[in-house]
Order: sequence, then C-alpha cells, then structure tokens
Amino acid sequence: MNEVIEKLKYEFSKGTVLIKLLFLNVGVFVFMLILNFAMHLLDIEIEPSIWSYFALHADGVEFVTKPWTLLTYSVFHSGFNHILFNMILLYLGGQIFLQYLNQRQLLSLYILGVISGGLLFVVSINAFPIFSNPVDFYSIIGASAGVMAVIVAIATYVPNYSVRLFLLGNVKLWHIAVFLLIMDLVQFKSGNEGGHISHFGGALIGYFYAKQLKNGKDIGAWINNIIDKITVLFKPKAHPFQKVYKNETPRNDYEYNLTKKQHEEKIDDILGKISKSGYESLTSDEKDFLFKAGKK
Repeated sequence: MNEVIEKLKYEFSKGTVLIKLLFLNVGVFVFMLILNFAMHLLDIEIEPSIWSYFALHADGVEFVTKPWTLLTYSVFHSGFNHILFNMILLYLGGQIFLQYLNQRQLLSLYILGVISGGLLFVVSINAFPIFSNPVDFYSIIGASAGVMAVIVAIATYVPNYSVRLFLLGNVKLWHIAVFLLIMDLVQFKSGNEGGHISHFGGALIGYFYAKQLKNGKDIGAWINNIIDKITVLFKPKAHPFQKVYKNETPRNDYEYNLTKKQHEEKIDDILGKISKSGYESLTSDEKDFLFKAGKK
C-alpha cells in the first residue's frame, strides 16, 4: 500500500496541470466513497451535511454566505458514471488543449468555466419563471462546466482538428462540441436543468476565451496572477540571519531547480505554440516572456 501511495504522490507531483485536475476530482470521489461507507456502518447519513457546505445552491442567502461553493461544487460528483464521463472528456480535451496552448492557460480556463457555469446557474434559477420549485430546491455538483469550457475552447481554437472515434472514424473537434451542446438541450427537461445550465455557462466562456486568445488577449491571466501570489505565500522564507547576495534569486538548490524547470517548460510551451500556430498566435505576455528569455 505504501508503494502505491508513493507512486501516486510521485505521479501527482510530476504530472501536468491536467493530471493534477484528474487526481483532484478522482481523489475527492474516492474519499467520499470511503467516508460514506464508514458512515453507513455507523448508521449516519453524511451527504446532506457535505452538500450543504460544498454544493452550489441557487438560493441567494446560501450563495452569499458560502461563496467558496462557487468552486467547491466542481470537485464533487453524484456517482461513478457522472465522474467517469467528465474525466474522460477532460482528459481527451485537455490533451488536445495542451498540444496548442500551455498548462497555465488550461488551469485558468478550467476555473473560469467552473465559475461561469456556477454563476449562470444561480442567475438563471432566480430569473426564469420556468423553475417552479422553490429556489432552495436547486443545487449542483460536478466538474462539467469546467470540462465544457476546455472542450469548447479548443474546438473553437482549432475547429478542424480531427479525432478518431470508434465506429465513427475521424470526427472534427467542433462537431464533438456541438454534439455535446445539443445533448444538453435534448436532456434539459430530464430533471437536471441546473446542471445543463452550468454546462452552457462553461461553453460560453470557453468560446469567448478562445476568440479573445486568437486576438492576443488572455482573459484568464488574472486567475494565474492570483494563484502565483497565493503560491508565494506558501514558499519557505529565508532565515532572518541568512546572507542574501544581490544576484542570487533562488535561496537553495531545490528552489533554483524548480524555477529553472518552470522557466524551461514555459519556453517549450511557447515554442511549441509558435511551431503550430505561428508567432502571431502568442499573447502579449508570452511575447514579452520570450523576448526577456532571449536576452538572458
């Protein structure tokens, strides 16, 4: 068991952002299975309490008093088929995404999709009279909004990219995206209206993200800036009596190697993007980064 745990920890630490997102979702799902099993043996029902704190509710009071649910709802799933379908789509869409764009963009877009899907869900349930049940009746969980953002974004960015599907042969990426949206429309009255609305929210931000990126603007850059600032807070600080040299940026070998690795990965991502889509496909931040790297 220890070897398995160490192997998983290694794969997580060395994996891409895509792998980390898969680990996060699957890890929470497995944890919930174990927790539910343990609580079942004790004859305790735990899920209502979990959903009240982490699922996204349409009720305005719940939303305002529990703002974290705008993110946490995305890491919980209602069953095996739910998480399986989401993770397959995330893996396939994410793999194609990373062929053309970088890991930071994947992460920021995924989070944007989750937020946009959640906001559209809350606004729609409160705005449209078709939802006859009390507002506090509606809540959602699942990564679908973030997944749809990734699928639609890359389908918009490279619409004619072909995917070989079993029995169907080669299918263009934009056909797959349209099919998924049509399925949401067809199943809208199936009893999961809130979930389908969140899918549309993710799809809309994915389309807008790709269009803006083609124009040289990364609308998700602010998310990465926030993540960078949070990351800095958790970095080990130098000892107060440690001698600091003016030209020495990293404080130790680990930090130096980590910084160097991240720098090289970003350069590789940018060069890969240039080879596939041309220099003009770069955002202004990417062009500045490449310029500064070339001067070193």
